Amino acid sequence: MSNYQIKYLKSFSSSLEDLVKNWRTELYFSDKQIGKFIKTIDNHIQLIREIPFIHEDVALIYGFDQPTYRFLIGKTYGIFYRVNEEKNVVYIGRIFSVKQMKLDF
Repeated sequence: MSNYQIKYLKSFSSSLEDLVKNWRTELYFSDKQIGKFIKTIDNHIQLIREIPFIHEDVALIYGFDQPTYRFLIGKTYGIFYRVNEEKNVVYIGRIFSVKQMKLDF
C-alpha cells in the first residue's frame, strides 16, 4: 500500500493563520511554542498519510453527508479530514477549537 497524497484545503490554511496570529498578538506565545504545536499537527498528518483510516468516521456525529474523520491536538483543537480512495488523496480541512465546534469543512 502506498502513502496517500496530502492536500490542504484553503480552510486549513486560513484557520491556521488566524490561530497563529491570535497566539502571537493576544496570548503572546513564543515562536518555539507555536512551532511545537505545528510540529504536532505535522506528525498527525504524516501518520494519516500512511494510515488514513486510523481515526473514527465522525460524519454522523456532525451531520456531514460524506465520511469525515477528525483528529484532536491535545484537548483544545481538532482537525477534520476526508479521504478519497480512488485518487489516493487525503484532504485536510480547518482547525477548530473544540469549544467552538464550527463544523464547516
